[in-house]
Amino acid sequence: MNDMDSNEYFSQKRAFLKECVTLSEELLSNIGDLDAVNETLTKRSKKIQQIKDLDDACGKEMADSWSESQKTQINQIVSLLSGLDRDAVRLIKEEQADLKNTMKVNAQNHKLMNYTGKYAQTSGRLLDKKK
Repeated sequence: MNDMDSNEYFSQKRAFLKECVTLSEELLSNIGDLDAVNETLTKRSKKIQQIKDLDDACGKEMADSWSESQKTQINQIVSLLSGLDRDAVRLIKEEQADLKNTMKVNAQNHKLMNYTGKYAQTSGRLLDKKK
């Protein structure tokens, strides 16, 4: 087993979870910037892997030995992360819908410009009395 005691395990897990909260907040603030979102998600995935590795190294028995206060703190941070994730999903879906609508409008405008451009050229030639 690990040389870590349950208080050290708790402290490390809480610190990792708080870093995930910070990264989730960063994700929410940069939702429109795809590069920043990808970078933040990569960092967050690495942090989550660190938490999994810590949990695997320490075992369930060590987490079971935490006080009720410690368990409550961890649960509150996890609940906060879940809420932030729901907000991120909602914002990403809104961003996708906005992009889809923008693409539809651009496609319609492009078709309209092609139609009016050809029509204007043809009709201009027909109205030219010199030819």
